[in-house]
Amino acid sequence: MRGFVYFVPLCLLLTACPEDRYHPDSSSGGSRDGGGSLFKFDWGSGGAADGQGAAGEAGVVGDGGGAVADGSIPLGAAATLQKIGAPTWRPKCAHLFVGACGDKASGFADGVKLVEQILPQHQYFPDQNLIGPKTPHQGNYGTEIAQGLQAAGIVEQHTVTTAELASPSCLFVALMLVPDGGPTGSSPDFQSGPVVDPQAFPMIIDGNLHQAGQLIDSSYDFTYPAIGSLTPPVTGQSYSHMPMVFLVNDELVPQLAPGAHDLTLKILDAQNVGWRVTVAFTVN
Repeated sequence: MRGFVYFVPLCLLLTACPEDRYHPDSSSGGSRDGGGSLFKFDWGSGGAADGQGAAGEAGVVGDGGGAVADGSIPLGAAATLQKIGAPTWRPKCAHLFVGACGDKASGFADGVKLVEQILPQHQYFPDQNLIGPKTPHQGNYGTEIAQGLQAAGIVEQHTVTTAELASPSCLFVALMLVPDGGPTGSSPDFQSGPVVDPQAFPMIIDGNLHQAGQLIDSSYDFTYPAIGSLTPPVTGQSYSHMPMVFLVNDELVPQLAPGAHDLTLKILDAQNVGWRVTVAFTVN
């Protein structure tokens, strides 16, 4: 895994992610070739794709904007989202911003502090290396990251400089997973409401970072556990929403150079269905 997980932008406005629209296409099949992690602190070298077959990629969903050449729909200004099978959960609004993150030696403590400032009703679970529930709250979970960035006075961006990627600074890539037609159950936020299907766990996130179309890091991988596996324990049958944050900088990825980049995450649940998210950013 690499740092913690935050996604490239952009939901610059709280209204930047309107109602989802489903767009079937003719693509099918696909192998496990990408992924991700929640609070992506990765000490190891990249892992190769596992080659496991995935459910047919039968459609794409978007948060506004028109389809691009491959049929995908933008998820914010610099990200696209493609549906794999028929998941009952989905990513919302990808975000990218720069901030102090610390370094490996500190356990990226400054990054944890910044994310907990942006999402004050969440906390870091070091044993699972993820940002999870803390204080019960309700509302539009899909815009929670955007609201937190706005409250902290942090400006989103999808173009960064090499200086901004120099440790102890990082590019944060963040998104939120939310239920989408799944079951009703209890969560740390309520006694009864929409939750991510408990049968969806563990989720496997397989992520690749590309530079000018070439793979430079394949270690953005993570396994998201069921809520009952969190330590310290929390109440509820499942999550009402799931923040994911990834880090990119020159300590984690020494090969970084000016040019076009994208982070591609393939997120599959225990039923082998899910989403492929591609987030683009430019380094100057």
